[in-house]
Amino acid sequence: MYNRRNLSVILVAFVLLVSVVAVSTPERKVIEPPKFIIAGWDYPDEYGQGIDTITVFGNSTGSWVSVGNFEYDEASNLDWNSSLGIKLSVWTWFNSTLTGAGNTNEGKLYQRHNVTVTDSAEDVVFSQQNLTYSNAYTEAAPMWYYVYNVILNFLPLELTTYTVVVTYEVFYEGSYQGSSFIHDCSTTDDIVFDSVNNLYPGEYGIASDGDIVEIWITPVATIDEYVLYKLDFTNIDTSEGGINITTRYMVEDTSIGFRLDVYYTDSTSDTTGLQTSLAWANVIIITDSNKALDYVLIWCDDNPNSVASGNRSVYVDYIEITNEAGVLTYLAEQWNNAGEATLWFSVPMHPWGLNALLILLGMILVVLSGVYLVKGGRSEASMNKVFYALVMFMLGWGLVIGGILP
Repeated sequence: MYNRRNLSVILVAFVLLVSVVAVSTPERKVIEPPKFIIAGWDYPDEYGQGIDTITVFGNSTGSWVSVGNFEYDEASNLDWNSSLGIKLSVWTWFNSTLTGAGNTNEGKLYQRHNVTVTDSAEDVVFSQQNLTYSNAYTEAAPMWYYVYNVILNFLPLELTTYTVVVTYEVFYEGSYQGSSFIHDCSTTDDIVFDSVNNLYPGEYGIASDGDIVEIWITPVATIDEYVLYKLDFTNIDTSEGGINITTRYMVEDTSIGFRLDVYYTDSTSDTTGLQTSLAWANVIIITDSNKALDYVLIWCDDNPNSVASGNRSVYVDYIEITNEAGVLTYLAEQWNNAGEATLWFSVPMHPWGLNALLILLGMILVVLSGVYLVKGGRSEASMNKVFYALVMFMLGWGLVIGGILP
């Protein structure tokens, strides 16, 4: 009975050993190389700009080798066999008319790129703005073609998926949607001195009581005397029409006049003309279409010009710019998104990483088999215990041998 049990133990251990070694044969160690994956991205923008192509380079031998290109209009799936480095070349189109750039070198001032890499846990492992300029090509005016490079300076980890986001921005006057504009005159913020006519310091001024703005002058001669204050704001597109400027005002007496002028970015203007209401009143300027509002000028003007004494004031309750929809299009010099591309790549476990794991587990089992066998001393000794210890021992060595074999 004892010999048969020993034989069973040896046979079981042998089967386990053979199974482990078989699992560890070279054919089972073939692992698919990591891949870059992308489904395409939007290109071009309304001005013909954007990311046209991204070229991926790998570095596993000390030099950069092109893996392939990602085209904006097609899905791509590229093998990537480098674990030592990744470089991207970003090819972008630039419309020079938006910025007034005179040549490709000047055009670089109006472009910026950003790349961010996050791992499976959505932690940022690499981020860089302002990629390295490589080259520019003059194409059919006004379109220019640029190439920028970036090395993703981080070490990819096994069993991790990475997301790479590349953005391309161009600096020009772009637009965004916003609500109606209003200056409630609770302060004099953004209302600044512009110019004066026939008045000296101390003969004019501006203040707010937290509710309305007061502008005053002290005429001292029988000639035209006035002061102008400027309210500047983010330019507003009027191309869709229906945009009005409404101002609520009143004057102190009939010897002073209020006036509001609106200026467009092309230097043309509209005006309310001189207003002299002694009670609160609204005046409205219907703006020109297909232009952009730039700023307004607020007048405090003696009326008539012969007024030559006394302190005279105009009061402004609010200045509001609206349209029927209640949504304005604001224009501003800003960085505008001209393209964004997202790439994914995953790094599987390298075969040697799996082998090391097998060896480690095997050594642990070998050690545990000895510990288990001697645990409890003679009082707990039994053939079953010897059997289980032998199984652990043989299985451990099976894992070790399976990890060592090529």
